[in-house]
Amino acid sequence: LHKNLMASYLVHFESIKTAQSIGAKYYSFGALNGDKDFNTSLLGVTVFKKSWNGFYLNHHNIHDDVCDFFWYTIYALYKLLRKFI
Repeated sequence: LHKNLMASYLVHFESIKTAQSIGAKYYSFGALNGDKDFNTSLLGVTVFKKSWNGFYLNHHNIHDDVCDFFWYTIYALYKLLRKFI
């Protein structure tokens, strides 16, 4: 209805202001669509995050905490098969 208002920008802007008010030095937009695992369906999200002119911080030691081995195996197989499709 009001696409020109860009609600997602307002939400992040207010979140950044709140983070600053409690003394936070950094604000994370979460993961970016990296060059290795480039996924065009996430291109818009990546462009949005990069438009804030922040800096990219690469965390090399990120890992998954597995709560349910069965569903994690399904997820891992999906990720593997997606590379070949």
